[in-house]
Amino acid sequence: DLAQLDSQGLLRRVHGGAQKTKLSVEAPFVQRLTENAYPKERIARRAAALFEDNETVMIDAGTTTEFFAAALAGAARCTVVTNSIGVALRVQEGGSRSKVYLLGGECHADTKEVVGSITLEQVTRFRADHAVLTIGAIDSSLGLM
Repeated sequence: DLAQLDSQGLLRRVHGGAQKTKLSVEAPFVQRLTENAYPKERIARRAAALFEDNETVMIDAGTTTEFFAAALAGAARCTVVTNSIGVALRVQEGGSRSKVYLLGGECHADTKEVVGSITLEQVTRFRADHAVLTIGAIDSSLGLM
């Protein structure tokens, strides 16, 4: 049984028993902002060019969405709805003509995002033309997560 579980990566077989496999831990948000910055900027610029004035865009919290928010600020005059303090600030910086609605809720310090039942209740008040969401993982059977 241990050999099979080890081969599946669910544990590590050792002399006399087994050990838990190390779970990968995501780096702090501020560190992830600098990782792969150039590709994130390229994605952000190309995506921002797809939006037009007077559209409503919902943007969630994430490092790539922060780059997108900065690019959108110079590309179009939109209404932005977000749960991310960082996204809200990046849209507003640099003379953006966009209107920003920052949702309320429980604040997570590392990611500077708000979540929870209050956030969900508030988001239902808006109708968006588009949503820009981050992808935390891709699984071959579950898809995007």
